[in-house]
Amino acid sequence: MTMKAALDGTDLTAVRRGLEALYEHYLLTEPVPGRYRMHDLIREHARLLAGRLDPEGDREQAVSRLLDYYQRACARAQALLARHAGPADTPAGGTAPFAIPVLASQEQALGWARAERASLLACLDQATAAGQHARVVALTAGLAAVLRYDGPWDEAIARHATADQAARQRGDRRGQASALADLGNAALATGDYPGAARQLREALSIFRDLGHRLGQVQALTSLGRVALATGTTPARPGTCRRHWTWPARWASRWTCPPSWTRCAVRPIRPRRPLDKGRSGESPRSGDARSPSVR
Repeated sequence: MTMKAALDGTDLTAVRRGLEALYEHYLLTEPVPGRYRMHDLIREHARLLAGRLDPEGDREQAVSRLLDYYQRACARAQALLARHAGPADTPAGGTAPFAIPVLASQEQALGWARAERASLLACLDQATAAGQHARVVALTAGLAAVLRYDGPWDEAIARHATADQAARQRGDRRGQASALADLGNAALATGDYPGAARQLREALSIFRDLGHRLGQVQALTSLGRVALATGTTPARPGTCRRHWTWPARWASRWTCPPSWTRCAVRPIRPRRPLDKGRSGESPRSGDARSPSVR
């Protein structure tokens, strides 16, 4: 219903009345409460009427509002589901002029993305055909969790590769790193370990350039999975070792698999302050709990 309000540029009350009128005249079905569907023939008839009667400018504005809606909704879902890059870019213009879904948990975000998968893919195809690179990056990021959980992997690889190219064309380094990380994880799922390693290393390099610590940790996480799958180790032991402060907000979003034995990220115990009389150095402060990447 919120999507219809964005498409029409009106409020939810007016949308509800219009949908109920169409439903009472058997022009819509309601397979799930709050979600309406139109018969294929009626949809085609409506499309032909819109093309003949509605001015082109009105149609373009309606499509733009629809894409804005899904881009903003994807940003909200991605903020809950993203593994590495944070919220997706949203359209310029500040507060949305329309309502977007209320998503308060990862379960709700994933459920919304699954329910809207067909619409999201249609919007993504529209944005790709129109060369709207920012939308391509944002919408693909919003689909990343569904593609990761539900597949198919070949579609995930194709979508993330397109998002990578779109991010490159608009100079979006963070979007490029996120697309490469998602692309690497999809390649890893298909058993393409050399391709996964190549894409994840490139993502890691960009995350390091940006100072994006969570992105670095999770790119190294996926590289650790590649190492475990292939039985390889870093060329020089210790070259992957890093220490960061672990922000508390990460704890609920991401945890480390317990089975890693190398190239892994593990919480470590606070270090004991150095004895100044013995080492000649002052005790360290603020050295509590940081992850160790091995």
